[in-house]
Amino acid sequence: MPNKADPEKKTLASEAHSGFSKRKKKKDRTRETMETQDAGSEAALPSYEKMVKDQLKAFANRLLKVPILPDKTIAETNITLTEVTELTYRARERLMGEPGFVRVAPGICVFGDIHGQYQDFIKMLEKTGVPPKQRMLFLGDYVDRGPYSLETVCLLLTYKVLYPKHIYLLRGNHETRAVNTQYGFIEECRTRYGTENGNATYTNMMHVFNCMPVAALIANRIFCCHGGISEYLHSFNQFKNIIRPCDITDTGMLCDLIWSDPNACGKGYEQSPRSISQTFGADAAAEFCDTLNIDLVIRAHQCVNDGVEFLLNDRLITVFSAPFYCNETDNLAGMVCVDKNLNIQGYQSKSILREYPPKQSEKEKDKEKEVVKDKESPKESNASDPK
Repeated sequence: MPNKADPEKKTLASEAHSGFSKRKKKKDRTRETMETQDAGSEAALPSYEKMVKDQLKAFANRLLKVPILPDKTIAETNITLTEVTELTYRARERLMGEPGFVRVAPGICVFGDIHGQYQDFIKMLEKTGVPPKQRMLFLGDYVDRGPYSLETVCLLLTYKVLYPKHIYLLRGNHETRAVNTQYGFIEECRTRYGTENGNATYTNMMHVFNCMPVAALIANRIFCCHGGISEYLHSFNQFKNIIRPCDITDTGMLCDLIWSDPNACGKGYEQSPRSISQTFGADAAAEFCDTLNIDLVIRAHQCVNDGVEFLLNDRLITVFSAPFYCNETDNLAGMVCVDKNLNIQGYQSKSILREYPPKQSEKEKDKEKEVVKDKESPKESNASDPK
């Protein structure tokens, strides 16, 4: 893995002493005063930056130290309003300092949807490690549906601020106002901080989401996005025309990159059953890859049983990182790692609800015993029933 990035260095203006009086004594006194002030600033600035980084590291460590057992709560993370507000400002600044289309070196792990399933996510991180020891690319959909969207997105944004070259965060369709006002995120913010502060927190988070890139390119060969390909994308130079922060409309290239889906039985581009964007067949995927001179596409956006699925003549990989999705779908979580030779290895993880079933109360145990006993005792009316 790459070495830890050097901390940012701050320099003072080289012309700090210009415009002094020509009289030597006054000039010397002024220079002496300015040099003392500059020395103090140079000493204070790194100290301040170190303090901020230390606070962010402590915050990340606090978020990591949560119980992964499903019968435990993670309320002890207790993300304060001040912490989340400060983090959103710093994250927005960090994201705006990077290109809207991310070019990434190989030797990186790629994650799909997380959807606030924070304890399952922490379980995966225990296996992979975290930045700066592990480089990571996330394909969006951090929030909604699961109970801990704030913990999920706060941990990722903290690592983005601390180690910007070790973690990359793409935007998914749930990082849009039209979706996350409907599927839980805004209500989670209000529940945590009250209506007024919750609305402010949600707005600050949306400012961050509006700054996120929508696509990445690994080693110039592997295109990554949340949804899928777009018939409107013909050159990576088109990303230079995107002005962030931005909303995403219901049509066009950006919409497709966060909404479109593959269709193994389809041809070309067809209207999506989602009533937004399109589906695309193997022929469209092959043409897309040939046009952009890439080998394949890695995307998320759809729950797949094994967590990782190869599709469309192996020109596309779907990655989904939320196991036992919505407590309904018995799927595994998946991620893929792209090594420095562009070999791709898939990894899977079970849900904590499957690996560590919640403990039953004595009342629930007694009720279960009664049900079992009732099933084992044949009813008199059916005693002679040959069936």
